[in-house]
This record gives sequence, structure tokens and C-alpha cells, in this order.
Amino acid sequence: CYSLFVGVVMEPEQPSNMGDNSKIESPFFYGSTVKLDGHNYEIWSRMFMTSVVGHRKDHIIDEDEPSVKTGKYATWKEDNSIVMSWIMNSVQTDIAPTLAYYMTAKHIWTFLRQTYSHDKN
Repeated sequence: CYSLFVGVVMEPEQPSNMGDNSKIESPFFYGSTVKLDGHNYEIWSRMFMTSVVGHRKDHIIDEDEPSVKTGKYATWKEDNSIVMSWIMNSVQTDIAPTLAYYMTAKHIWTFLRQTYSHDKN
């Protein structure tokens, strides 16, 4: 049996000889349990952003890359890569190749919104 929590799929716990800290959780599998298929942008984007905000990485999508990387921006490059992987893992396989050459999660997010959102305002 698998458990689901805001886009995180966790494997059933297995017995281990390694103690309580043996469960390793990859940050690359967050995002949305709903995959963007080109017709469900509104629900997909809402669920995706709920997860991103919950992991305190919304600045990666909302803001440009900072020139000075201090404070919450100290790990900007790593955080950007993580959010990009969340996006890539939460879209259908026919959409993913169109995203492969973008350099920032913000640019991917903008492209997806412009391409798939029904709200053209």
C-alpha cells in the first residue's frame, strides 16, 4: 500500500537493520501527483504550486535568478534544478521534451502557462 501526501509518493516502509534514519527521501519526486497532459493546466498548476510553496521554493518560480546569492538564495542553483525536476516529472512524456532546454524553472513555468492556460488575460 502506498501513501500520498501533497505530491509525494512514499514507498511502504520496509524492515531495516539501519535504525530510524534509514529511509532516504529524494527531493526530485515532489511536485504534483496529477500530470500535465495539455488539457488540465489549471488543476495541475494549482496542485503543483501547493507543493512548491509547501517546500518553500516558490521564489524559484516567482523571481528571476538573483545576482547575489545569500540567505534563501544561497542554494538558488540547486533549488532551481530541484524545481525543474519536479516540473519535468509532473508532465506527460510528450510534453517533457519541449522543456528540456530551458535553463530555469521560471522560464519553464512561464512557457507552460502561456501554452496551456485557458486564462489568456
